[in-house]
Amino acid sequence: MDTSITHELAKLNNHIKTNFNWLDFQVTLLDFTKVNIIASDDPSYYFNYDIDLYNVKYLSGNLTWSVDVDECITIVELIDKKNYDYLPELQENCFFLKFHNTDLATPPFIIMASNISVSYEKKYFNDQYN
Repeated sequence: MDTSITHELAKLNNHIKTNFNWLDFQVTLLDFTKVNIIASDDPSYYFNYDIDLYNVKYLSGNLTWSVDVDECITIVELIDKKNYDYLPELQENCFFLKFHNTDLATPPFIIMASNISVSYEKKYFNDQYN
């Protein structure tokens, strides 16, 4: 797997583990080239995550989910189709990416894409310049 993909995933996972004990995710934009996710565990601010996706082929799951962040969980990871029989065949130069959900009532968010880039910004709810 491309080291840039694993680097981007590590960057996202490390940032979330450093800043949160729990959080709610909400996909606020999804147009098959970009996923925008807001995450917060504080009423005054949130992190706005922009995840640029390249050549998205498939997605499943809910666009809102919750995660209990602890030492043992990976927020987002690369997955293998053989463990998920409902996923389509993996296309050449693509990967499956799973956003974990600790709310057992809703399924995880899964996408197939060919590349990923992650950026994030801290924003305040009461900031008039948002």
